[in-house]
Amino acid sequence: MQDHPLRAEAAVRAVGDIFAFAFLLWPAVVGLFVLGSEGWQLMLKIALAVWLGLLHLVAYRQAGGAYFGNSMLMLSGCIAAFWWTHPGPWMYLWLPVVFIGLYAAIRGVLNDRTPEVPPQGEG
Repeated sequence: MQDHPLRAEAAVRAVGDIFAFAFLLWPAVVGLFVLGSEGWQLMLKIALAVWLGLLHLVAYRQAGGAYFGNSMLMLSGCIAAFWWTHPGPWMYLWLPVVFIGLYAAIRGVLNDRTPEVPPQGEG
């Protein structure tokens, strides 16, 4: 049985939103750990913090509601924990957590954001 085109398009968009937000958020999280606290690096660090705050607000408000916002916040926290424990053996603990979190976010967004389209012949 084939999926309805609207359902498939919504699913692709929902998964794309997760990876787009990860692509926009995670380098900023890493930048907060890498940059120093003097001069232009401090200014860039402040700009990255504002960027993170605004994107997390967008994740909560526009992109998909509380589930999507919580997923992105949790995953950003896992990336922060990864870089906080870097270098060291504890950083490897966060890699499976990030992948499991991405999988859970994808499954949750797919279940939440893809509209139920009745099969052909019904309703």
